[in-house]
Amino acid sequence: LYFLGFFGPETPVDNLDVSGIAIPYFETKFLQKPVIVSPDANGAARAKSFRDKLIHHGMDASLAVLLDHNQTKRGEAKEEDDDYVDANDMELVGDVRGRDCVIFDDMVDSGKSITRCTKKLKQLGAKRVFAFATHGLFLSGAYDRIEKSDLIEVVCVNTIPLQTTQVAGVSSWTYSSKIHQLSVAALLAEAIRRIQNKQSLSYLFDNHDSK
Repeated sequence: LYFLGFFGPETPVDNLDVSGIAIPYFETKFLQKPVIVSPDANGAARAKSFRDKLIHHGMDASLAVLLDHNQTKRGEAKEEDDDYVDANDMELVGDVRGRDCVIFDDMVDSGKSITRCTKKLKQLGAKRVFAFATHGLFLSGAYDRIEKSDLIEVVCVNTIPLQTTQVAGVSSWTYSSKIHQLSVAALLAEAIRRIQNKQSLSYLFDNHDSK
């Protein structure tokens, strides 16, 4: 969770790594030979950190990185067609054939990046494809893209409320059935307790556990 931009340099802040929250959830998915996939080279370190946590929890996970040579900037494909994927445009560093994949990113905005990556991974023989992101913005048709994609599920934490619509004064959810949110409440509560009691926050992440 990133709050640094909202405070002056004299205010101490901590970055809370929420990826550990996702581990118990993915354990329930019984991932087969899981591969943690970074959608770009910049996110490789984050993906490796999550892979290491899965290994710490007894999963035989590996790492892969997708390089999208046709991507002009984050979340925006060069082609107008969101579903356009040319095998020559994306290059995989790693092996996903016959394996379950988890695309690991810091946020999902338009959903173009993770759906393009999913299509490429399936072309390369991936078995099931999940995605995990800290923040789910889900802008510009993201719900529809995700619903129509081969993604099994997109998992994020509840730092941003999912969209609702008002019908006859009653709120109803409008997001894709493939989206699942995990709560950060316990992590935030424990972080606040430790700060109040002048205890170490690094314990939360060194032990990959928010308890």
